[in-house]
Amino acid sequence: MADIGYTIDAYSKAFEGGARPYLFSVNFSFPFSNADLKNVEYHVRASNLPESSFEDVSIPYPGYTFKMAGNRVYNDWTLSLYVDSKTKILKNFQEWQRIIYDPKEHSYSPAIKYMQNQILSLLDGDMKPVAVYTLYGAWPRAVGAIALDYSSTEIMTLDITFAYQYYERRIDGNISDTKSGNISNTIDRNPAGSDTLNRSF
Repeated sequence: MADIGYTIDAYSKAFEGGARPYLFSVNFSFPFSNADLKNVEYHVRASNLPESSFEDVSIPYPGYTFKMAGNRVYNDWTLSLYVDSKTKILKNFQEWQRIIYDPKEHSYSPAIKYMQNQILSLLDGDMKPVAVYTLYGAWPRAVGAIALDYSSTEIMTLDITFAYQYYERRIDGNISDTKSGNISNTIDRNPAGSDTLNRSF
C-alpha cells in the first residue's frame, strides 16, 4: 500500500486547489431574436449543475433483491436572474412560454419551435472554461413568482426552471465546438426527404 504522506509538504504538492462556485457562465439560446436579449447573461445571479440519477430496476432473487440501472433521470436546471429596470428579461421568458402555449388561441407549438440548447460553463481563475455542459432540448418549465415589497431596496430577482432532455460535458472546455441554439441544428434527412429528429437534438 502506497504511503500517502500526510505532511504539509505532501499535501501542498498534491492538492491542486479547488473549483469556485462563483466561476461559471451561462450562454442562453432563445427561440426568437431581438435586441432585448443582448446582455441577458450578465444578469445571471446564481445557477446549478443539475443532478443526474438512475431509477433502479429491482429483480427479486432468493434471499435478496438484485438492483439494476433503469432510466437515467436528468433533474431540472434552475437559475436566478436580476431583472433589468425595464423588465425586458421577464418579458422574454414570458414570451418564450407563450410560444410553447398560446392561451388566446388555445394552441401548443411543436417541440422544435420552442426547445433550445443551453450552455453552462465552469471557469478557472483566468475566467477560461475548464468544462462546458450543453443541455439539449431545454425549455422554461416555470417562470417563478417575483416578490414585490414597498420596504425592500434590493434588485428584483427572477427564478427560471428549465426542463431538458439530457446534458453532455466537453472535457476540453471548447465552447465553439458545442451545439447551441435550436434543436433543428441536428435534424437528419431520411432517404424519403422528410425531417426526423435524432437523439442528440
